[in-house]
Amino acid sequence: YVATRDDADGPSQVWSILPATTCGASVTSGGIVTFTPPGPVPPASCVLALQFCDGGTPDLCTSQTTAVSITAVNDAPVVSSFGDNLSYTEDGSPLIVTTGALISDVDSINFETGKLIVRVLVNAHASDRIGIRHQGTNPGQIGISGLNVTYGGVVIGTFAGTTALTVTLNANADSVSVQALLRNIT
Repeated sequence: YVATRDDADGPSQVWSILPATTCGASVTSGGIVTFTPPGPVPPASCVLALQFCDGGTPDLCTSQTTAVSITAVNDAPVVSSFGDNLSYTEDGSPLIVTTGALISDVDSINFETGKLIVRVLVNAHASDRIGIRHQGTNPGQIGISGLNVTYGGVVIGTFAGTTALTVTLNANADSVSVQALLRNIT
């Protein structure tokens, strides 16, 4: 947003953000306003309050307050550092698919109603099985109880399928627990 002013006799311009602002805003000396709504899920609107002073004698100021409507954008979660291709020997012991994958979601505090879906895309066979390693129920561990998936003993979702594994996540599933889950897929 570029704020404008109309002051024919003022020697300079001084822009400032007033305390009523709820947008986390800043303004440059040229009146360029930037703001970052509070998050990770922003409110429907925030208040932007600007003041302009002309730097004259006397220093005359005016202010303007406005509500800014915010349309939230649902950014997709990001999986990174997944690692290299995995080589598996038929009928061998299950292998962990990745030990270093990172998961983040900039606009959600949890993955409620989200799904983690894992499947073999190339050279899949009907007898291939994808599973979840049961570590236990201690803090930081992924566990399996029936169709429930737990993290530190707290249910974070339910799973179904073995050729295409789908874990339906609940409100307890945050980026730390889902990252641990992904690192325990076999």
